[in-house]
Amino acid sequence: MSLPDGQYQIKYLTKYQIHFGKVWESWQKKEGIVERIGVPLVILNGKKADYEIIDRINPKKIKSIKILKQHEADSLYGSNAKNGVMLINTK
Repeated sequence: MSLPDGQYQIKYLTKYQIHFGKVWESWQKKEGIVERIGVPLVILNGKKADYEIIDRINPKKIKSIKILKQHEADSLYGSNAKNGVMLINTK
């Protein structure tokens, strides 16, 4: 399997961010196989946001970032939290 067409952004030697229209997807290459990695649910100032918002947030405006543990994420966000939850609060 090869990486699909799109804009590529190499994050690590084996991990990639791929842009399709308005959506960013995470992919990794492991043992010669390229596979999609699920992206976490992003909650920005209490509201659900697209994962790509991370690229547009000014780091100086971030007040806090919290990654929820799986049991806490499941109890708060249900099946939407299957890939984790990232809570971001800005100043």
